[in-house]
Amino acid sequence: MVFLLLVEIYANSAIVNIVGAGYFVNGPPSGTTSSASRFARNNQKTWEGASRSLTLSSYGVLTTSIDAKAASLKQGEIAGTATLAAKAGAANGEPFVCFKDGVTKFRVTYDLDTYSCTATYYCPSLDVGAGTGTSA
Repeated sequence: MVFLLLVEIYANSAIVNIVGAGYFVNGPPSGTTSSASRFARNNQKTWEGASRSLTLSSYGVLTTSIDAKAASLKQGEIAGTATLAAKAGAANGEPFVCFKDGVTKFRVTYDLDTYSCTATYYCPSLDVGAGTGTSA
């Protein structure tokens, strides 16, 4: 099963002006040293209240829709949805449902720096047969 973890990246206790998504092909990360299969970012500061799009390398374009009030939700409550658009030649996109997180940790390398991230939102795939992500 495929998982997405949506994060707001902080460095030295100050927010870096990006949000990012970690894409995990083989299930959710286990432990704080897990690294995403792919990582993408955009120049927004938050996920909430607007549609956000990021390109996840060869996997396709991820579009999120996180509710404007999702930041105030409790862990595990539904916060919104996401779709990983099918690559050229594939039939459909891959749907995800997003929940408030705040505890799942993983690492990301971005611009040659490594960040320890805590997921803001946790998004498991709704495509039960997706095991390896969207394929062409």
